Amino acid sequence: MADRAKSETISKISVIVMKLLHQIGINKKRRKWRRSMWTQHETLMKLIYTHETGINLQMFIFGSQIEGSTTEGLESDIDQVVLENIFAIRNIQDAVPGTRTCLMVRDEDTHPGYYKLQHVDPFYREAMHANPFESVPYQHLAIDRHHRIVLNNYFFFYSDATEIHGPAATLTKGYLTEDCIIAARVATRTQEDISWLSRPRQNTWITQNESEYFLEKELFLVPVGNPLSSERHLEWRLSFTAIERELMWRLNNTQIACCVLMKMINKCFITPAVGKCVSSYHCKTLLFYLIDNTDVGFWKPNNLLTCLNLMLKTLSLWVESGFCPNYFITNENIFLGKLDGQLRTRLHSVLVHLIDQDFKYLTQIGCDGLGQALSEACSEHHIQPNAKPSISEMFQGRNDRGFQSHLTSAFVPGITFSYTTLLRFGETSALKTLNQGYQTCSTVLQDSLSVLTTLLCSHIGSQLASSCIATNSMNCRNMEIVHMFLLIGINSDVTAGSLKLAGFYLKLGYASLAEEVLNAVEQHFRHFVSDVSPVDPMSFKNETIRMVISEEMTMDQTFKSCIALSVIYLPSEIHCTLPPLCYEMFRSVGADPDLRDPHEDYWYDWAVVDARPYMYFLQYQTYSTLGTETHRTVALQNLTWSITQERIIHTETCLNLLSYCLRQEGLPNLALEHLLLSLQVKPEHNAAVWQIFDMLTQLHNNQTVF
Repeated sequence: MADRAKSETISKISVIVMKLLHQIGINKKRRKWRRSMWTQHETLMKLIYTHETGINLQMFIFGSQIEGSTTEGLESDIDQVVLENIFAIRNIQDAVPGTRTCLMVRDEDTHPGYYKLQHVDPFYREAMHANPFESVPYQHLAIDRHHRIVLNNYFFFYSDATEIHGPAATLTKGYLTEDCIIAARVATRTQEDISWLSRPRQNTWITQNESEYFLEKELFLVPVGNPLSSERHLEWRLSFTAIERELMWRLNNTQIACCVLMKMINKCFITPAVGKCVSSYHCKTLLFYLIDNTDVGFWKPNNLLTCLNLMLKTLSLWVESGFCPNYFITNENIFLGKLDGQLRTRLHSVLVHLIDQDFKYLTQIGCDGLGQALSEACSEHHIQPNAKPSISEMFQGRNDRGFQSHLTSAFVPGITFSYTTLLRFGETSALKTLNQGYQTCSTVLQDSLSVLTTLLCSHIGSQLASSCIATNSMNCRNMEIVHMFLLIGINSDVTAGSLKLAGFYLKLGYASLAEEVLNAVEQHFRHFVSDVSPVDPMSFKNETIRMVISEEMTMDQTFKSCIALSVIYLPSEIHCTLPPLCYEMFRSVGADPDLRDPHEDYWYDWAVVDARPYMYFLQYQTYSTLGTETHRTVALQNLTWSITQERIIHTETCLNLLSYCLRQEGLPNLALEHLLLSLQVKPEHNAAVWQIFDMLTQLHNNQTVF
């Protein structure tokens, strides 16, 4: 009876823990959404890099973020694999002349899963050797003990890496870190690569007839040697990361929850005791083996803690034996170089202590407030009557901030970076690239391409209008074409396309039409809309994050409902641009171009202005044209308020717009004060100097300053 009661209690606690994990994103819908967003980001980066360089980039995102096996509290990084243009072959006959090809070779004492990459002559298809005492002229090559010319594995790291660990160079970008791994592609496959499929399994989650499917998945060689090898700097490790990602996507919620709990236990109990000797890779390997050897019905929500206990016991046995088998290469020990005798003893003691606690340790888990929430629902394994477990608002807020980090570090910057990159290389060429991508890509990527296409259409319409205005050829036919592109552009985000349309109407003197568009834009500026600059992304409002999460918005929906992009005018749009923004395109005249960072300052020849202040500026100009005194005054007040109260990005540009309006009001002294304030905000590359020069010129000519 006691055992039955204990089993029922464990089952009830399992369900509670599953519900708590569900609240912090460990659920099917959130995992699917996370996978969609990261896959979209991955594919978009490939497309844009190829457009920018002409090189067909092979880049992949791996790890807990795209797998959906992490939470805010686990602070998981992003694993990004970039394939070098190196083809690793197993047989010299497979060498392709004219390509960078390396032969995968091993010595008698090479550990399982590791290879050297012997350089192959690109013209004669010969594996290259060196004569005794001969040196190699290139930094990325070396000579091994058998006089083979091989690739070393340390030449491929990023120069600005903040940390090197294993095959990865860690680059910190704001909240998140990226593990950037340079890898070589394994060009030829053997049955050995899928031998793991033929293992007997109790669970049918993987079948032997899937060999063709898994043979199509990328196989990498990553630049890291075996820690016990005397030539570790020349060795490369075989990586099944792409297959691993596919397997993680197959897991059900209970299996993912079990993996997440193991990661939390590792962070809260194991790492403080023995350091980082157990990684998330060990947790996933452990999970894969246990799924193989258990029935499908074992992995269900009310059995979560039993699953977790089995993982801890199995890990304890592996630690005791000192051997953790690689899931894909069973004779490779992935504990090697991680656990020495003393660490093994300490780690084993920690695991035994956790197992003996009968899950009481769960209430001590600090990640995401899980332990605190569980304590409120349970008391010494007795379930409280009518308990409704929930993560506190404080920890839900942390989870929101975690998602904000993804929006600000990956998803939205992925779109805005693509947008500005395409602008730099020409809109017509960009649309061709997007069209090609749209025809061949998945539905997931089409969501992002839709945003980019509408943004570019707005620029094309504005450029056509500028050309027609300059050549006095704005006839009905041209007007229809311009209007068509600008109308497509209004669907890009909350404001940018609409504001360009309003500016176009105002430029042609259609103030009433401009007023209608601006009124509609103002209504769309709701409390959850965040201002974002394509050239300088910043943090989002909490309301934006909550809206995107609660509605589980796609990228297209996020831009159309929650993001107000800064408006960009290119030099080719100058005749369709209002005067004060024309000044902005000449902000860097006279400055040394060699001092400009091509990666950061590329936009200095553009006019870029925050959406909300620009909307009020256009309203002021519109009501000035219509002669509506009261509305004009309100628009000027709103423009002033938006600069002083709102979180704006291009402060100096907004101050310059306000100064222009003050000059129109006949307040040159106040206008000058704001221009000087603008120069304090941004002393260099600031178009305020042109307005000051204009004012001084008019004063010198005894003209009224407008």
